[in-house]
Amino acid sequence: RDIFIPAAAFGLTSGVPGLASTYVNTFYSLGWELDAAATEGVSTAFLVPADWASGTLTYKIYFFMASATSGNARMQVRARALQTGEGVDATPEFDQSDDIAVPGTAELLKVHTVTTTHTVAAGDMVEITVERRGDLAGDTAAGDLSLMGIEVEYTADS
Repeated sequence: RDIFIPAAAFGLTSGVPGLASTYVNTFYSLGWELDAAATEGVSTAFLVPADWASGTLTYKIYFFMASATSGNARMQVRARALQTGEGVDATPEFDQSDDIAVPGTAELLKVHTVTTTHTVAAGDMVEITVERRGDLAGDTAAGDLSLMGIEVEYTADS
């Protein structure tokens, strides 16, 4: 099953990304503009559904580049699952960085899949942070990356 979390459901975590609406062919695409020269990120949370079966979560990052460019964007995804009574200062259970080849065409949707290793249970609150690490050498793509949202895939009970 899938849960899609749109850009509007994220909040600012690091840097100063802007939540912008891009107008293309009579549609507005909302996304967080993550800069190529800094660390900028946003966070969101969701509850693991009651029909959660087992296994790991898969995150799919939906994004486009604001301008035509080439190279890689260094993206970092961190997540942790919390239950009632657990401290909100817990360290992430999952932390992964990937260098993602960006589409060479401006405003072309790309989806990058991140398979996690952290354990969750039905009813857990999962916090997710997505950052562009534009300040690191692995990020070679110029221009803003517009984060449109994240899809969470999980296996449900049958």
